Amino acid sequence: MSNRVIWKLILIFFIVAFFGYYVIPTLQFNSMSRQERNQLEIDNPEQYESLAKKSIKLGLDLQGGMNVVMEVDLKKLLVELANERRQSDPLLVQAVDEAVTEFTADGGDVVDLLDKHLSAAGGKMTTYYADRERRTHEDVMEYLKTQREESVDRALEVLRNRVDEFGVSEPVIQKQGENRIIIELAGITDRQQALKIIGETAKLEFNLLRDVAEAQKVAAAINDYLLGKAGSDSTAVSEDTGAESAAGDTAITSDDLFGNQNEAAADTGSATAEDLVTDNQEPFFIISANGILVNTKNEARLEKMLSDPEVLNVIDREVGKNVAKLLIQAKSTLSPNASGDQYLEVYLVNARPELTGSTIVDARPSSASLQDAQNLGRYEASITFNEEGTRLFSTVTGANVGKRMAIILDDRVRSAPNIIDKIANGRARITGLESFDEAKVLTSVLRAGALPAPLEIIEQRSVGASLGDDSISMGMKSAGIGLLLVVLFMIFYYKLSGLVADLALVLNIVILIGFMASLHATLTLPGIAGIILTIGMAVDANVLIFERVREEMDRGKSIISAIDTGYSRAFITILDANVTTFIAGVVLYQFGSGPIRGFATTLMIGIAASMFTAIFVTRTIFEFLLSRKMIKTLSI
Repeated sequence: MSNRVIWKLILIFFIVAFFGYYVIPTLQFNSMSRQERNQLEIDNPEQYESLAKKSIKLGLDLQGGMNVVMEVDLKKLLVELANERRQSDPLLVQAVDEAVTEFTADGGDVVDLLDKHLSAAGGKMTTYYADRERRTHEDVMEYLKTQREESVDRALEVLRNRVDEFGVSEPVIQKQGENRIIIELAGITDRQQALKIIGETAKLEFNLLRDVAEAQKVAAAINDYLLGKAGSDSTAVSEDTGAESAAGDTAITSDDLFGNQNEAAADTGSATAEDLVTDNQEPFFIISANGILVNTKNEARLEKMLSDPEVLNVIDREVGKNVAKLLIQAKSTLSPNASGDQYLEVYLVNARPELTGSTIVDARPSSASLQDAQNLGRYEASITFNEEGTRLFSTVTGANVGKRMAIILDDRVRSAPNIIDKIANGRARITGLESFDEAKVLTSVLRAGALPAPLEIIEQRSVGASLGDDSISMGMKSAGIGLLLVVLFMIFYYKLSGLVADLALVLNIVILIGFMASLHATLTLPGIAGIILTIGMAVDANVLIFERVREEMDRGKSIISAIDTGYSRAFITILDANVTTFIAGVVLYQFGSGPIRGFATTLMIGIAASMFTAIFVTRTIFEFLLSRKMIKTLSI
């Protein structure tokens, strides 16, 4: 036997051994029932994690999970890009609504459509979007179009980071069209937690609180404004009941703030403004010695009120234009009163944050400190800042000892601790979290970063695990039956040569599965179809070779010469067919969605494996048999 044949056999052995090593965990893991896997996870979590990590991951259609389609909320994006004090302007809100509606129906550029509708209403883009860096109409248009185009790409990156934090194996996160993102999360069991992970905006800010006296002054001024609004609305009578204001859909009415006043008047026979205020637990804000409170029953109305341009003007008049804003406590930490009413704190904070979540490098969940009596039994998120964040946090806390700083997540105040001393270690805590899961989700989204634009879930569906079990069983059964039929046919028709082809086919499957496991590829139901197709393609290559060898033998050539010529003649045909199919697989992978990509992956890997086994492995086996004089004639 020549050295050339020996080196070929050694190469085949090492390639098969290498990929066979990756096949073993897949066989072990998938041979266990679901109950056995659950028990292994309890008894030996390290072994379970190792097997699960090394085995081929199953796709959404095989093991169940979630499919979510998200869309950038263009209305919120265009409004939030406007200057803060202009965001609630009825003219802008109406123009944005009309522009997005037209864009959804007819397409086009939503920024150009906004410009058109805003101009038609007598507004200017620069009025709402210009600042020191964007002074001209052209600058504003370029800025908005850039933000619009980049919003989906930035959201994709953030979502990938969040899903990685969540620990989902081989998620599918990809862009669809200009405005949508498709997310497939295989193996997800806690659907609500997953939705919170991918859907929360997670805009974190640290803002200093204004003085209590100033906050009380603002609350009193707003109470006076609301009292006057209630009085004027209760006594004013419209001579033309059909007349509507241009901003009728967006203006905040006294009904929004206080409930239906006509119904209240009907119940009491006659009602003055003071009666209405009393009936609706007004003054709206309860002014205490330590700050401002609002009844939780009025929480939804308060959120509306804080976007009312007139209320914002009241704040500006009291503290200065664009200096401060009111924010609501995320969760009440106060005990109910004797009547069972619950109250939320309302904070007056600086409009500009001292620090944002962009400077966070790490966030970890933990139990509340034993020294924190107020949050004992609860959980917290421990935050670590980067070098810039540490410097800023140290400067701000050092200059404001004795003041309070609000920790704000998505425009809700999570906590507002007193600054006792300068904090130079670059760490902070978000306290008062009710469960470890809540703390875990919060820290995950903080590590991944805030979404650059609001996302709206427009479609979500779940695939049950039972469907996955059935799919795997039927798919594997089909593959097994197909493989058995092919093996029997090859032996029956080609005798010894068919047996050689069958051996190569088994090695082909080992290499294919091992290759997928080494790449941490995901196996889907179409992927199983790709494996079955690969079996047929591998056999087809051997059939072409054997027929060419038979033709050469019929011409009277020796076995060695017939094999050399037959393989050489068949190679070009096999290469051409496989390269063409491989290109089709590349196209499917590039432009297809999850299941189509699964098919394309197994197809491309299978083509490479079948070329190796059908041409290189089978020829080496024939050369070995001939060199050892184990065959004198070739049954083909």
